Amino acid sequence: GTCLNIGCIPSKALLHTSELFEAAAHDFPGFGIKVGSPELDLAAKVVPLGRAGEAEEIATTVRFLCGPGASFISGQTLHVNGGQMMF
Repeated sequence: GTCLNIGCIPSKALLHTSELFEAAAHDFPGFGIKVGSPELDLAAKVVPLGRAGEAEEIATTVRFLCGPGASFISGQTLHVNGGQMMF
C-alpha cells in the first residue's frame, strides 16, 4: 500500500534520481564526461504513464461524465491523473 505506492519506495527513487541529476551536472565534467545541461522531466518519473496529461484528455472525461453514457454512475471518484497518487 502506502509504502510501495506513495511513501518509502517512491521517495527513495526520487532521492536517488536527484543524486544522479546532481552528479551529471557537477561531477561528470571532472571526469571528462560531457553531458550538456541535464533537464528534469518530473512527469516521467512521478506519473506512471510517464507524461503530463493534456487538457483534451480531461475534457473528454468530463464530457463523458456529463453525457448519457454515464447515467448509471453515482457516488464515485474518478481519478484522471495518469495513475499518479495524490493525497
